[in-house]
Amino acid sequence: MSFASNTLLLVICASLLITVDLPMIIKYYVYALGLYGFITFLMEGPAAALIALLDLQVVPPFDKPWLSTSLADFWSRRWNNSVSLMLRALVYDPIVEGQLMASSKTLDPETAAAGDKQSGSKAAKHQQGKIPLWQRLAGMAATFAVSGFMHEWILHQVTPEGAYQFGWWFMFFFVQAPLLVVEGFVQKRLKKAGVKLSRAVGIGYTTCFMLLTSYAFWFPPIEDYTDIATHVATSVNNNVLGVLAGMQQLAEHWGVQQAVAATFGTHAAGSAAV
Repeated sequence: MSFASNTLLLVICASLLITVDLPMIIKYYVYALGLYGFITFLMEGPAAALIALLDLQVVPPFDKPWLSTSLADFWSRRWNNSVSLMLRALVYDPIVEGQLMASSKTLDPETAAAGDKQSGSKAAKHQQGKIPLWQRLAGMAATFAVSGFMHEWILHQVTPEGAYQFGWWFMFFFVQAPLLVVEGFVQKRLKKAGVKLSRAVGIGYTTCFMLLTSYAFWFPPIEDYTDIATHVATSVNNNVLGVLAGMQQLAEHWGVQQAVAATFGTHAAGSAAV
């Protein structure tokens, strides 16, 4: 989705959260879409400026996360790629590559040299296969733990003094590691049995698991201890009304008020004039 369409998604989600009494499960899904729209608004605006001014190639922060066919697909490729790449470089890779802990198996110099010269080749894949399972699991658990602590700090900053309770957002991220392990185990079993899940089934169970973990750990502190979601939604709505009011004034100045009313509707034009 483009920057403009993501911004429109944020506006629609904010309007729904403020004006409509949604069922809880739908409300949380709209929360998630609104969070996506809000983060992309913050990230893609500066990214577009960098691309235009400096001709830089920037990794898109998101890739249609609602189409994730697995938890691994969601976390590794579709959600907040900028932070994902940073955590991989700073946390996961050092652990897996043995820079923070010694690997139980090492390569001979010739194989290591071949792996260095042929990135992505069979030698490199052979080198990757030498990494013990426990080390890869430790890297994954540490990555989600660090992400959890980072988000706990954010939650602490937006929570009123005395209301903060540690653990909510940390647990949301930390439980993803065992869920990914179980998912990988089940997928291997299904593959051996010759069973291939359809894309629709993958998207369905991924969405369900993300909503369930969000319901358990992500949204309770937002609902009970902060007003951050309501504050953001209200701010977005007020900004939209401000933009409409400015457009109304320009329309009146140029004598095209009827065109604005026809484009945005009577209610929007009336709200903008308030």
